[in-house]
Amino acid sequence: MDGKLTIAINHRLFFDKETVSLLELAIHITSWLSEIKNDIYSDFDYSADDYQENPVLHFTEIGNQHYTISSAWVNSETAIMLNAADLVQCFTTFLQELANTMQQVYGVAFADIPLLKPVIKSKGPSLKEFLQRFWS
Repeated sequence: MDGKLTIAINHRLFFDKETVSLLELAIHITSWLSEIKNDIYSDFDYSADDYQENPVLHFTEIGNQHYTISSAWVNSETAIMLNAADLVQCFTTFLQELANTMQQVYGVAFADIPLLKPVIKSKGPSLKEFLQRFWS
């Protein structure tokens, strides 16, 4: 499910792209949020095989529950520092809005998508292969 992703930080546009795989991003976010719930503060990375320029989004954990944001799709020299709690709130809002849209437009609930539960890395099919089988 591709769609538009816009990220504004302190009322300034940071990221605005039309063709981002929102479902794949949601899977990465769900996995990262499950780590945060367990007090594991690690980098967040959304890279995808479908894109030549990666990472699409990367949040680097710099300590004391703060992150910087970067993207291969954005030319930004300014270091932007974000609080983990704010990032969690934004990600949670994104997931809720995506879940509502998927339910209204496609009649599919997040609970129906196994990969939107905490992701455990395995040697099974790649995410791209799984999604192609799931949505075919």
